[in-house]
Amino acid sequence: MYYKRRRYVCSCGKRFSEKTSFIERDQRFSKEWHQAIQMLCVKSPTFQSVAEEMGTSSSTIIRRFDQVAEQQLVSGVTLPKAIAIDAYKGDTNAGKFQLIIANAETHEPFRG
Repeated sequence: MYYKRRRYVCSCGKRFSEKTSFIERDQRFSKEWHQAIQMLCVKSPTFQSVAEEMGTSSSTIIRRFDQVAEQQLVSGVTLPKAIAIDAYKGDTNAGKFQLIIANAETHEPFRG
């Protein structure tokens, strides 16, 4: 939802806008719109397709995606000096081939 917030002028000359519970301060779109953008950014193949669907620019979608990615990133994760990657054939419900990524020095697989 795109919402044009009403603005008021006080007799003292100060300007202010109405308070709303469904739109954050200095925003034009609702909280639900931002949540929909976050979900679509993860599921859609391109930022441009999300922008066209939601009626905004791709740069806006990229900024929202960056905000989501920053919240989801785990801080303090460090990789070892060497990693081992192995693809092997297996018969599971996940598919015919599996992939394992491990610490090459300790042979411990990464958990994710």
